[in-house]
Amino acid sequence: MSRLDELIQELCPNGVEFIAIGEVADYEQPSKYIVNSTDYNDNFKIPVLTAGQSFILGYTDETDGIYEASKDNPVIIFDDFTGALKWVDFPFKVKSSAMKMLKAKPKKITLRYLFHVMGNIGFTSSEHKRLWISVYSAFEIPLPPLEVQSEIARILDNFTELTAELTAELEARKKQYEYYRNKLFSFNVLISGREGNSLNNIIVMPLGEVGIFTRGSGLQKKDFTQTGVGCIHYGQIYTHYGTYANRTKNFVSQEFAKKARKAKHGDLIIATTSENDEDVCKAVAWLGEEDMSKLKELIQKLCPNGVEYRKLGEVCDFINGFAFKSSLFKDIGEPIIRITNINGNAVDLSNVKYFNASDYKSDLHPFAIYYGDILIAMSGATTGKIGYYCNKSTAYLNQRVGKFVPNKYILKNRYLFHFLCSKINELYIMAGGGAQPNLSSTKLMNDIVIPLPPLEVQKEIVRILDKFTTLEAELEAELEARKKQYEYYRNQLLSFPDNKATD
Repeated sequence: MSRLDELIQELCPNGVEFIAIGEVADYEQPSKYIVNSTDYNDNFKIPVLTAGQSFILGYTDETDGIYEASKDNPVIIFDDFTGALKWVDFPFKVKSSAMKMLKAKPKKITLRYLFHVMGNIGFTSSEHKRLWISVYSAFEIPLPPLEVQSEIARILDNFTELTAELTAELEARKKQYEYYRNKLFSFNVLISGREGNSLNNIIVMPLGEVGIFTRGSGLQKKDFTQTGVGCIHYGQIYTHYGTYANRTKNFVSQEFAKKARKAKHGDLIIATTSENDEDVCKAVAWLGEEDMSKLKELIQKLCPNGVEYRKLGEVCDFINGFAFKSSLFKDIGEPIIRITNINGNAVDLSNVKYFNASDYKSDLHPFAIYYGDILIAMSGATTGKIGYYCNKSTAYLNQRVGKFVPNKYILKNRYLFHFLCSKINELYIMAGGGAQPNLSSTKLMNDIVIPLPPLEVQKEIVRILDKFTTLEAELEAELEARKKQYEYYRNQLLSFPDNKATD
């Protein structure tokens, strides 16, 4: 029997009391913590918060009216209009009065339990009215003994900690992809093999600001195989390896490797446990499997003096979308890809509209979208964003969605995709930015130039960058699975019988 089961059997075997949130939580108005100026700067110290999705709006240099939250004095901020909530354990200011600061009433409820149980309510509102006093504080929640609350919070925090680690790793991998993408399209850097560096100023920074820490996958000696994918066991870091390694002593199976966390060339592998203190935090630099070596050889062989830059219009065609009538949209039929379906690297099919070909006399074949096609949003909030179509079923371009058709003899499709992803911000500025950006296809094809190395070099660049995007996709899938797992267990752990019903 688990510790939680034991506590429930001991302290509340017949169920628990259900009580209104307002009876166990105190709230504070945010008036004295509102920021005076929205002239934010990332160099300032104090974050300005909202309880919504963006969370940190920016940073201020104001020193008065700061809510002094900390690890020992955390608080829940609650959006009084949407019901969204955030856990905060650092000093902050707020943007507006549209929130409440919530604290647990002593000896009744733990704040962390309150945070998890409020998240389990899942309440949202589309009405523009304040919610805490009129609606939310009246919701009833299960109130087990404090010891049970703490154990539930501990279990759920294990899930949220893993989710936070995955989120941080995903963000780091995205930055890593952007770094290599930008570097790989800078052929003068690739050819010279060096970049300018300055050591005039040495800055001491926390490790968390210069790298991302990722825990291993539970590798045990019983997982070792004679051949397969190289692996490093923590014990070998202080018994076998020196300061670096480019080959491993042991291996694991391909099947195990698919589920395991991977070390990239240049990563530092650290022993986080040992039988003695001296060996903890010993590290080995992994210098094997250098992804860039083949590319450098190809560049030196095929284009050592640089590459030609060409206008997009010289190396690919562009097709504008068709003006499908919204009045003729259907719930089933042929899918229409609109600007809202393009999310910056893929095409989101979760909210597509459909049409019936018999409603139109025009030939719609030129507007067909096939697997591997590259799309771009030409207006609206997603202007300049790129989408790679990964569905096997044919879809069709709506107006203000464009499609690139590269000349396959000189330009690889996937190479063009990665290049365009590196230009999203530039394309948004080209469209005029602001509230109503609008991208001209003529300007797009004439003003954007693309480096055009030989096809073999393009293919190698695609191979390198696709490894990053594949890893990102795997992390996103794992993150989504962990979130669902947390929600499942949160729902299970907070499902108590009402002790009034058992009287």
